[in-house]
Amino acid sequence: MAGDLTPDRAQRLYQEMLDRMGAAYESGDFDDYCEVIEWPFTLATFDHTITMRTRSDLRVMFDAFRKRLEQIGVTQFVRTCLAAQFQGPERIEGTHVSSCLRGGIYIEDPFPVTSIMKLRGDLWKAASSQNALPDPSLFNQVMVEAGRKICPKGPETTRD
Repeated sequence: MAGDLTPDRAQRLYQEMLDRMGAAYESGDFDDYCEVIEWPFTLATFDHTITMRTRSDLRVMFDAFRKRLEQIGVTQFVRTCLAAQFQGPERIEGTHVSSCLRGGIYIEDPFPVTSIMKLRGDLWKAASSQNALPDPSLFNQVMVEAGRKICPKGPETTRD
């Protein structure tokens, strides 16, 4: 199976990572969440970029995001792989759609995300995610708030 670099396998592995991360968010299992994160981990939107270099950095973002989802009444945070492809035997690049719902109704528009996964040992880990989100959005708000705790200057602003 190691030589199977088909798009179908890439999509399956990518979705498995999304599902594991989603389950960790839902349950609050930070340790399991960390199992699928590559250090450093870079998270970006159109407006902001933040690089988390330590577990404590990621903990701030994880807790802030979970808290915000709870505050606005999100009952489902759904992420669905649209496409994924191997870029060598130890790297997958993929795109998924993230949706925040309350009782089956979208709280904000679903948004596309492009992520890079890297194989480390026998685990696929997320190395970076680019969220196609304009400011303001739920995710940008969380990034700015958490970014100020992680880096005193806050997250890097990517727009002039």
